[in-house]
Amino acid sequence: MKRLLLAWIVVVAVSGMAVAQDFPRFEIYGGYSAQRLGISDDDLDSITSIMEEEFELICPGCDSSVTSSKFLKKGFEGAFTVNVNSYFGIAVDVRYGFDDIITGRVSNGSDLDINANIEYKDLAILAGPRFAFRTERVTPFVHALFGMDRGKVKSVLAGTETDSWENEETGLGIAVGGGFDVNLGNTVALRLAQVDYYLTRYNEEIMNNISFSGGIVFRFGWVD
Repeated sequence: MKRLLLAWIVVVAVSGMAVAQDFPRFEIYGGYSAQRLGISDDDLDSITSIMEEEFELICPGCDSSVTSSKFLKKGFEGAFTVNVNSYFGIAVDVRYGFDDIITGRVSNGSDLDINANIEYKDLAILAGPRFAFRTERVTPFVHALFGMDRGKVKSVLAGTETDSWENEETGLGIAVGGGFDVNLGNTVALRLAQVDYYLTRYNEEIMNNISFSGGIVFRFGWVD
């Protein structure tokens, strides 16, 4: 952690030696995202065990499998930033991720074939300050974003008459992190990486997540 912090300080210091005086008034970002959920191993193991027990009750001795994952590998992120000057702006960020965190299947090889999925969806709308360190070739940045997060858990059973169920809650979302843009020209940049510590809170339940993102940045309204 100390090495990463030192490396970041060096990048910022070097960037500051060649800061560009002109800047884009507006920036629009869109890209692919992934998120590692702050779900404990114990919670995942508990859900997995319950599903395995249910499969054994449905079909004793049948072939079954249950797997779990903390990663939401499917997701999208977009952001709109209004820059006040070359290094300070206000960003509005929208991020959405979804994936199966538990998947299971039980089959007797003939007339019984049941698939069970527990899907987690996460939608956040955040806003906050963004600090950029602009050079001719690269633009590292940091930000702190605050807003609303809506998490939804849905269970789907295929092959049975049991109805699916879902639970949805809205709470607080806080993203603190930064990224690194490679300038391809005045109007386009490639965001190689953005990494955020992403905290969500629903009532008294707090999840410490990590989000990853990368994509394209479009810049408009250059100011000299």
